[in-house]
Amino acid sequence: MKVLVVTPSYPRFQGDYYGRFVHDLCCKLANSGIDLKVLAPRSKSSEAFQTAFEVRRFPYLPFQAHELLPERTMKGAPLRHLVQLPPYLLSAFFHLSAESTNIVHVHLAIPLGFVSTFNPRRTPLIVTCHGSDCTLPYKDPVYKTLHKAYTEKGGQSCRRLQFHQETDHRARSAPR
Repeated sequence: MKVLVVTPSYPRFQGDYYGRFVHDLCCKLANSGIDLKVLAPRSKSSEAFQTAFEVRRFPYLPFQAHELLPERTMKGAPLRHLVQLPPYLLSAFFHLSAESTNIVHVHLAIPLGFVSTFNPRRTPLIVTCHGSDCTLPYKDPVYKTLHKAYTEKGGQSCRRLQFHQETDHRARSAPR
């Protein structure tokens, strides 16, 4: 079975904490015999490092030194980072569409989970929501609209949509 893990949050270099939870999960899956590939964005500080599976970094600007969006979370990101979102999403879509796999597992619904629902290959899709994916729709009307559109579209193409319940529970009980 071939699994494509799509994530905006993956360690940018050996020892990086950013996206470590996704890397650790991928290591466990690869060690259990799953044929795995990771698709993550290239960024200013990305450097290749050894793994038991392929990690493919998709470029989204002509020069790596200018790719700032994956250097932090989008929540609270400055405008100079957020203006990179359109080419980032287009590049992610085209690279995802080019992959032949049995299952696509996307970490973080905002933004790549939404993009993955438009995959023309109609590959079975699992979306795992973490942290702000669970809390932002309850706090910000822009994210609420995006979340609604995503879950409606996702319901048509997504085999499984999973939320980290502890985070989701805290979000639902937070003052609005």
